[in-house]
Amino acid sequence: MLLKNNSLGVPILIAYEVTDEDGLICFEGVLTGVEYTVMEYMSPDGYTLAEPVTFTIPDDTVANDEGRVITITMTDKKLTTTITTTTTTTSVKTGDDMPIGFALALIMISFIMMAAESVAFVRKFKK
Repeated sequence: MLLKNNSLGVPILIAYEVTDEDGLICFEGVLTGVEYTVMEYMSPDGYTLAEPVTFTIPDDTVANDEGRVITITMTDKKLTTTITTTTTTTSVKTGDDMPIGFALALIMISFIMMAAESVAFVRKFKK
């Protein structure tokens, strides 16, 4: 699209063209000394739109056999894809958090109580 600002500074569409198979476009009837903006409205798949390019054709531009030829270059940027992977590690807890000393103390107390019970049982039986 070729745009030009009107007297109020509002962009107006001057020409609408589609690029050829080489990606080239030609706007005719462009005047010298006037500020124009070339804007892309659609980009190829996998590319971002090029930034608009503003230009003015100088009054002293020399014409050739084809008229005044001004080259404006716009470049579409290739889209990039970022893939983020998240890894979650889960550990399975087996057993408990009881300190080994506490567990051994409980076992010892159990043995002492069983021994005391056995002694009481034997004494009771001897009577």
